[in-house]
Amino acid sequence: MVKSREDIQLEGWEAALESPAAARETRTAAPPKRLILVNGPPNSGKLGQVIGWWQANREAAPFLLAPTRMDARELAAETLERCGGAVIGGAPSGTFDDLAGLILKGRPRLLGPLRRQLLLRRILSTADLGPLAAMAELPGAAQAFEKLLRELGETGMPPEGVMGSLDAWAQASGDSLPEQLALAYQKYAAACATLGAEERWEVLTRAERDLGSAEWRRPVAAHGFTSFTSGQRSLLLALSQRVPVLVTLIAGAPAFDEAWGGEVGWWKERATEVVRTRPQTRVYSSAALARLNAWWSGEERSEEPGAVREAAPFADEPGAAGGAEGPAGES
Repeated sequence: MVKSREDIQLEGWEAALESPAAARETRTAAPPKRLILVNGPPNSGKLGQVIGWWQANREAAPFLLAPTRMDARELAAETLERCGGAVIGGAPSGTFDDLAGLILKGRPRLLGPLRRQLLLRRILSTADLGPLAAMAELPGAAQAFEKLLRELGETGMPPEGVMGSLDAWAQASGDSLPEQLALAYQKYAAACATLGAEERWEVLTRAERDLGSAEWRRPVAAHGFTSFTSGQRSLLLALSQRVPVLVTLIAGAPAFDEAWGGEVGWWKERATEVVRTRPQTRVYSSAALARLNAWWSGEERSEEPGAVREAAPFADEPGAAGGAEGPAGES
């Protein structure tokens, strides 16, 4: 069987990751002690589960984790409005950036997307990178290199471990591509160090490492995400070894199951408790409002929109009853 160029270039990569020369820092994934997964379709009461969990852990000043700071503020406001009172002992909510900053006791300086793209283009265009330099101006070259950096960073390896893996890959394959990637990675790491900036995956990895010495005692609830990066998952699992952790995800809706069903399954395998929520009826106090929603969704076009019938929740409106749902991300 004739091997393609892609097969030849990838030869030895898996062995390189396991090679002692890679100096890989292995993460031991002990089973979580207190990890609850709440999953169900939109408008099924997931936010209510978060608020009930928050009340049960209120004395420990729980931290509410959301995709963006706007989501975090709305989540905290809704929780405090329903529960009454105020939070004492720390910020009530935030993003993964905020959570990592609290664990590290200082907000890291992150490399922004624009600066990252400019930096990667400049690195890839340097003459000593050979064929990589020739590809620098091709559409998507910087984005592809950025994705590779992220995947390498989220393995948990320190920079010297990444360099060792790429060197081992070069020796096993006999190809120049791993050497060029190693040189590009070295240039990128040096540039970030000069700028005093870090990538998000580096910050999450540092936060996870510091959990061993940090005096973190606040429970954490992640709400509003549809998926997580491997670094985010790893940090949440590490937290579940120390404090109660709750994660909510949408499940049971065909469009969501098709796109993010694997995410739900991943958490189900690791959760110590799984809560399945069901669609709610009579979510609204106003039957006229529910009737109007049915009219606009096309369910009741045979009747006049002014008629009143039993209330039903918005099928696709985020935040109506189950809380804000959104893609994983940070501001």
